[in-house]
Amino acid sequence: MRSPRRKPEDSVDGCRAFAASDRERASTAANVHVRATFERSAQAWSARSSLLERLETSFDARFASLTPRTRKHRATEDRQNGLGTEALEQGGAQAEGEGGEEIKRL
Repeated sequence: MRSPRRKPEDSVDGCRAFAASDRERASTAANVHVRATFERSAQAWSARSSLLERLETSFDARFASLTPRTRKHRATEDRQNGLGTEALEQGGAQAEGEGGEEIKRL
């Protein structure tokens, strides 16, 4: 479930790094308001990293529970339905309007 192209804010380690950075910036802030803002940001990054870690653990456990035959069957179905990794990423980009084509509504 790990992707080398994942943005730092979408990974557990990235969120933890942002939280650590914000905690460090909070400790050196001279202004009380700025310090509080960085502390809240660090808490939010920590909560996000915990959520992503729980999700990743859940996904990994679910994948591990599949038999090799089920994994192969699902991968075959996905390819037949055009849902390979590239198709999913491309479909997501088009759904967000990044595909370069305008969606025409009837």
